[in-house]
Amino acid sequence: MLLAIDIGNTNISLGLFIGNRLRKRLVVPTKEKKYQTCLKKIFRQKKIRDAIICSVVPDVTQILEQDLKRLLGRRPYIIGREIKV
Repeated sequence: MLLAIDIGNTNISLGLFIGNRLRKRLVVPTKEKKYQTCLKKIFRQKKIRDAIICSVVPDVTQILEQDLKRLLGRRPYIIGREIKV
């Protein structure tokens, strides 16, 4: 299962994918910082093997990257200037 995260100024959208199909979508307000609790809940219920982040909020990206590193055992993929899509 893949966890895809889109970090925006207003909301963080999280999508759980199996193959190319979206199985679940969650939206969390960026400023409320409830995304850390949300991540822990998702990881308790699902077998997530990879994560990918795209973001316009660098501070939140760093926090989520560290949280995901602890939960996954490795760094998530970060879409940015160094990755051509």
